[in-house]
Amino acid sequence: MINEQKIRLFLSLANTLSFTETANQLFITQQAVSKHISQLEGELGFPLFIRSTHNVRLTEAGERCQRFFEEEVRRFTEFIDGERETQLRLSKSLRLGYNNWLNFGNAIGSARVRFHALYPDISHVPERQPPDLLQRRLRDGELDIILVLRRFLQNEAGLRIVELSDFPMSIIVNKARAVTAEERTVERLSAFPLLINSFASETAAETIARAKREMAEFGLTNRKIILTPNRDSVYTGVETGEGIATACTFSQIPEDIAVIPTEVSDRLVCVCLETNRRKLIRQYMEILSEEFAKQENRISEQPPSGDCPFLPL
Repeated sequence: MINEQKIRLFLSLANTLSFTETANQLFITQQAVSKHISQLEGELGFPLFIRSTHNVRLTEAGERCQRFFEEEVRRFTEFIDGERETQLRLSKSLRLGYNNWLNFGNAIGSARVRFHALYPDISHVPERQPPDLLQRRLRDGELDIILVLRRFLQNEAGLRIVELSDFPMSIIVNKARAVTAEERTVERLSAFPLLINSFASETAAETIARAKREMAEFGLTNRKIILTPNRDSVYTGVETGEGIATACTFSQIPEDIAVIPTEVSDRLVCVCLETNRRKLIRQYMEILSEEFAKQENRISEQPPSGDCPFLPL
């Protein structure tokens, strides 16, 4: 039976002309792609692709089907988007997810005020969660927009991403272990264990691999890596002197932790599903971008603080 899944799979393959790339885009196996295409060709009664050991290309009938289905999918998507817009207004809510432990400054508050002036009947439903959970809830349709550090995006396929602001990164350590500037060296800090929190969607091996990527980015060579169940546990471990960790300089860091700035930076991004073409979502993301740009300009105009020198990398 011809259904939307098979049509979208056909259009993906028609655009990529690669079973491997289509499988990666749709998060299925190459065998599944081949099976669905064969089923679709059987249901239509004619071949859509000419396959060889070196390439894949559309038949003439396949090219006509591509044009036809693209137009039908466009019309279907516009209809669904319009209906979702209606449902959003009926529900009168905008579901927002924020990367936990980050300090966003005044930008999100200013954006909220501007958006409320445009749509006073739409209420905000915010929540703070770990970045992996935010991404899962976004893809499951339980959140409309999420704000996360780009390094935590596990898969950017199918996402609309708007960069908001540069977020400098730091190394955090128990204050008793970073009293003098001389001790704030890569070699000294590499002697301690590195603490990193696992994500629910990761295996232990994947978390360790992520830790090693961060170590390389910061120039660290810590031999021991300690996995913790969440970000709170990382901060507790740093506070009690179990090891060091990396963190965004704008994180909400406990007072007993010393923050050592580095030259490493990340980008805060605002994310929605690419398939989500609702005007309210796109407009709110544009407002956020404008407000974070204003905030970033204000920060850049402030004189730098000399309290804690940059870590030499």
